[in-house]
Amino acid sequence: MKRYKCVIFDLDGTVLNTERMNMIPLQRLVKEELNILIPYNELLKYMAYPGKKTIEELGFKDIEKSYAKWVEYVNSFEEGATLYEGFNELIPRLNELGIKCAIASSKMKKQYEIDFPYEKSSNSEWYTGTANAIYQNLNYMETYNPDYVLILSGDHIYKMDYEVMLDFHKANHADVTIAAMPVPIEEASRFGIVVTDKENRIKEFEEKPEKPSSNLASMGIYIFSWPVLRDALIKLKDQPNCDFGKHVIPYCHSKGDRLFAYEYNGYWKDVGTLSSYWEANMELIDIIPEFNLYEEYWKIYTNSANLPPQYISEQGVVDKCLIGNGSEIYGEIHSCVVGGSVTVGKGTVIRDSIIMQGVTIGENCVIDKAIIAEDTVIGDEVSIGIGSEAPNKLKPNIYSGGLATIGEKSVIPSGVQIGKNTAISGVTSAEDYVGGVLESGETLIKAGERV
Repeated sequence: MKRYKCVIFDLDGTVLNTERMNMIPLQRLVKEELNILIPYNELLKYMAYPGKKTIEELGFKDIEKSYAKWVEYVNSFEEGATLYEGFNELIPRLNELGIKCAIASSKMKKQYEIDFPYEKSSNSEWYTGTANAIYQNLNYMETYNPDYVLILSGDHIYKMDYEVMLDFHKANHADVTIAAMPVPIEEASRFGIVVTDKENRIKEFEEKPEKPSSNLASMGIYIFSWPVLRDALIKLKDQPNCDFGKHVIPYCHSKGDRLFAYEYNGYWKDVGTLSSYWEANMELIDIIPEFNLYEEYWKIYTNSANLPPQYISEQGVVDKCLIGNGSEIYGEIHSCVVGGSVTVGKGTVIRDSIIMQGVTIGENCVIDKAIIAEDTVIGDEVSIGIGSEAPNKLKPNIYSGGLATIGEKSVIPSGVQIGKNTAISGVTSAEDYVGGVLESGETLIKAGERV
């Protein structure tokens, strides 16, 4: 097999999904300056154009001024760019093989530094671990000259007043404070475990021990005094896949820094897997959920689209569900979380599922324990989540728990049957389903799509 020395990627639309963060601000700009409302789908053709070329083609008079205003709107847009699934695994793997990676783009490097200040690195390397991601932004952090730095994991659900944790950090003159919570001792081996003295100072730190000495599990929430964090990151900059739990915390402990555990006893959920994500959503539909979205004293605010209220037809049945605005329910939904602008056809029955925004589901379907991503279209008389369980053949650790997972903007033709622990991505046709069935444990990925 031929060995490649370098791989060059296009950036926008290939590595990074920047569609909404570019097109919605552009739509706004066109409405403001040209007094024209161009449908979103019609603007998508400009994704292939350089920015100033787009402004010119649309007929703006002052190209430089309008382009600068577009950039301003993009930078202030609440949704940022996201890395397409798979690249966070692919790029480090290419690096391991000694294959250089490069980017080709119509944008200037300076513009990307404006758009994505937190992804800038002096050596242009991709992040190789949680701590490495912080290290690569060290210069950016130093511009703020902080006294303390709060490090958070992005795939956890909880409510915590960080100011109380910071007060605890200050009161103990700590160098590092780790939020920790008690877990059943039989589950402790799944976590990073801290062993403390009576003053909550950490004596030992065990990363997923076979025989844990404590049941106090690290939550992946850290407060560092800035000089301590800076020193650790610089000292460990050459550590492969540098991670807080595996490397930074043990390093700080080994050199005698003051490490303390801040005990937390509220709701906390790791949603880093599809199964845990599904479980967290199902917990939200309890009459009084443990993680309460409706607490008067601690409200949760979110950006809500200007949509009409939910519509439930006379034949529609809704039982124990959360339903977003703009959804139309003509069938039955039981114990489901349903996003905005979802349509559920007549005779369709859905149970124990997450249906994300913009999904259209046809008539007389049966869906059981599924996660269906945005803007998916499902035909009539489709059955999802049928049969007995079988391990997923492609990624058994990801597609598990009896779930059927369908990626965004997928199309499922009428009349097909889909089993458990399955994954589908892309526009599929009846010919893709052998005998009209995707058996449990199978994966269907259309060319050019990612799962």
